[in-house]
Amino acid sequence: MTYVLQTYGAAVLRHKAEPVDRVTAAVRRLADEMIRAMKKHEGVGLAAPQIGKSQRLVVLYHPELHPKPLVMLNPEILKRAAEFFELGEGCLSLPGVNVNVSRPSAVRVKYQDLKGAMRETEYEGLMARIVYHEVDHLNGKLIIDYLPLDQRLRFEAQIKRARHPTRATGEKPS
Repeated sequence: MTYVLQTYGAAVLRHKAEPVDRVTAAVRRLADEMIRAMKKHEGVGLAAPQIGKSQRLVVLYHPELHPKPLVMLNPEILKRAAEFFELGEGCLSLPGVNVNVSRPSAVRVKYQDLKGAMRETEYEGLMARIVYHEVDHLNGKLIIDYLPLDQRLRFEAQIKRARHPTRATGEKPS
């Protein structure tokens, strides 16, 4: 199945996603599709709302930090480091937009894997940032929400360009 990559202005990006009640074949297929879409678009993470699904499911992949794609169902950040660091971030739902975002240097996250097992893991540095960014999507928050209003207004032209969806396969919508 081909999903449409949701961009700024899509309502699903601004709502809290629904929990995944149980691991099913459909959930596994969705995770596989999301991994393919994330890699196709050269992302390091993708949340289900970004492909129009209001489910608390994220996929993460950074080959230098995590050797294989990671799927998290119902992730919940349990603890954040007191130390924050600022770094430029992009987002597949805001193509062409890059903003500096201050995030915790480490996070502890609880989630369910595709086998149904509960996991609790701590991530540091860039992997912590990726996890936090994707969990934000599940809560209806985008990177631009971290900006002061005057800076958000400067990005208005870029954000307007990001409103046109493309298919997760890279095809133009029909």
